[in-house]
Amino acid sequence: MKKNVFIVGLGVLLIAAFPGTTAADEPMPDFHIMTEHWIPYQFVKDDTLQGISVDLLVDLLKRVGSRQGRADIEIVPWARGYRFAQKEENAILFLTSRTPQRETLFKWVGPVIQNRWELIAKKNRHFKFDSQAELLNYTYGTVIDDVGEQFLLNLGIQKERLERTSAYANCIKMLRADRVDMVVMSWETFSLFASREDIDASDFESVTTLASSDLYYAFHKNAPQWIVAKFQDAIDALKAEGRLDALRKKYAHLKNGY
Repeated sequence: MKKNVFIVGLGVLLIAAFPGTTAADEPMPDFHIMTEHWIPYQFVKDDTLQGISVDLLVDLLKRVGSRQGRADIEIVPWARGYRFAQKEENAILFLTSRTPQRETLFKWVGPVIQNRWELIAKKNRHFKFDSQAELLNYTYGTVIDDVGEQFLLNLGIQKERLERTSAYANCIKMLRADRVDMVVMSWETFSLFASREDIDASDFESVTTLASSDLYYAFHKNAPQWIVAKFQDAIDALKAEGRLDALRKKYAHLKNGY
């Protein structure tokens, strides 16, 4: 019996002296990082992927010890990235609105920004709405699987009334051509994409605000918690150091056109 006690005690001492690998010791895995084209947060200019959320993510990857960087970020249609991020356990998708409907679909790092989702129409339509029920009989340009689309569906608008496309720019073109009555996005997003398409934003107006939401980096729901925690600690630190504010100032000029 004494011999057995001695062996057990020696085992405990050995474990204490030579601890096993912990999460902190594990190398950061490679991620499949996806985003969409959305000025001023992520866009390509002069053959370089840049923007507020892109630059911040590059800083985050450095801070957590990843070997990945800007060259590893892929621009894809939103619907493809959104679906892929729910299937592949090493996926990161940004920027993603965190809503109750999506809460359990991902793990979240952020927030990065808050965005408003507005209904935008031509001024000459003179839309005035007193209730959400009045919105049911119109047509809308939406990005497939975008949170703005989800907000409309939650109001009871039938899917058949949505002209679904892969990008915000396509929505704006449909609105200009009178193929839809309204589009759903922030006014900032609308004006920036309109400028890029040589569309005069002054011919349009925000009719009403549907909702606002915080936007995050979305990780697969099965991502190890130590990874999510490490990224969250890093973004909290960078924000405290003023990095996010600095990036907002860096790209503030885009409000005057792309």
